[in-house]
Amino acid sequence: MLRPIAVVDIGSNTMRLVIYDGLKRVPLPTYNTKVTARLGHGLGETGRLHPGGIELALHGLARFARIIDGLECQRVIALATAATRIAEDGQAFIGAAEERLGHPIRVIEGAEEARLSAMGVISALPDADGVVADLGGGSLELAAVRDGKLGARISLPIGALTLMDLAEGGSDQRETRRLIQDHLEGIDWLPDLADRRLYLVGGAWRALAKLHMDASLYPLPLIQGYSLPAAVARDVARRLSPALGEPEKLAGISARRSETVPPAALVLRRLIANVKPNTVVFSAFGLREGALFDALPESVRAVDPLQAGAAREAPEDDVRQDHTELLMTWTAPLFVEETQAQARLRRAACRLIDIAWFEHPAIRAELAARRVLWAHGINAPHDERAYLAAVLLHRYGGSRKTPGAADVMALLPEPLDAPARILGAALRLAGKISARSPALLEQTGLRVEDGKLDLLVPDEGPLDEGVAARLETLAKASGLELGPLSVDPG
Repeated sequence: MLRPIAVVDIGSNTMRLVIYDGLKRVPLPTYNTKVTARLGHGLGETGRLHPGGIELALHGLARFARIIDGLECQRVIALATAATRIAEDGQAFIGAAEERLGHPIRVIEGAEEARLSAMGVISALPDADGVVADLGGGSLELAAVRDGKLGARISLPIGALTLMDLAEGGSDQRETRRLIQDHLEGIDWLPDLADRRLYLVGGAWRALAKLHMDASLYPLPLIQGYSLPAAVARDVARRLSPALGEPEKLAGISARRSETVPPAALVLRRLIANVKPNTVVFSAFGLREGALFDALPESVRAVDPLQAGAAREAPEDDVRQDHTELLMTWTAPLFVEETQAQARLRRAACRLIDIAWFEHPAIRAELAARRVLWAHGINAPHDERAYLAAVLLHRYGGSRKTPGAADVMALLPEPLDAPARILGAALRLAGKISARSPALLEQTGLRVEDGKLDLLVPDEGPLDEGVAARLETLAKASGLELGPLSVDPG
């Protein structure tokens, strides 16, 4: 599970190789490359793969093979999607592709593609609830998810390249909208998922998200977990879809990708009109991550990705081994009314308590906040990332004036502000009073009664000016009065 694993995704528009650091609950990509072969270009008219695309794809696969061999990947998962399963010469191409790659390639059906894409979303967002939509070059896959459980799914022949070909053939936007609407109207389970979330997977939609981030000066340009109210996403799509058939170069987006954004925007408009979601969530996790997730034992899939990601980011040393549950118990008196979702976030923050411990004290707060906010292994929505970053900012004595804190605070929802300050102050006190030793921390405790905060310590407990100052900070953050020091030899 610790050796690299390769996933090859042969799509209708692009073909991609991603190397991950192993088959694990939170795999991290260590290498990512693609070839824009456009195998599906003109497929609707000719019924065959694009000749120039075949040549590009076979050349790219030979290069992929050299990389896979050079990195000594333990396993190769190679998948082919819409274009190769539809084209008359799809099987012939797969035969040549397998020879170049040196590994078998599985041509997956549309329903399986929808399933794996949804599994990718669920792997990062286990409470996903709504509709997963994966827009590729040759098809649109839709899957229902309820509380992280996969439901109905379907594949529709309305990919970005398909719509581009129609525009080049003379179809206007009205005809294209009608085609998309005809396909969506036949899905009887879509209305049952109204007022939930719409999860968007695919490169064209990622480009659309990037355009909105750039235009709004968004402080965290990470696609995974970026969300917009459905009405805002609809307006963005409306502004971009008129360029169908006459695409212009979009700032910050490659010329090839710019061509697929207008059809993606047009599909998104019709999806929002039919699904009626309350929120649109962009996912960087899809088919490839779903294939990896699907290959894991069920016991590993059941692990919370937030906790697994926090464990990956957290340092280990001889003084402090993982004592997350001890910190959860120690800080619990401050959070007696928290929900299960809030406890989940608190547990992740407790796991990350020492993420910047080995840095210079003057920059610990800044580095901890930035590291958590940008952590590749923490696949959380942006508000949850901001909460974790804010906790670590306060854990290391930072404030709103700390460099980088403004980005954190801009993303932090108001209801999470006070809990982040309280937990950060509590973890800062815990580190000081215990010298980061679980055995010493176990000898102390917090008690909240009648609006007062008491610190329980053993006889001749570890008190000094630093402990007193941090205890006062915690009381202030919690809105509590400081009670008398309680000696508890037990």
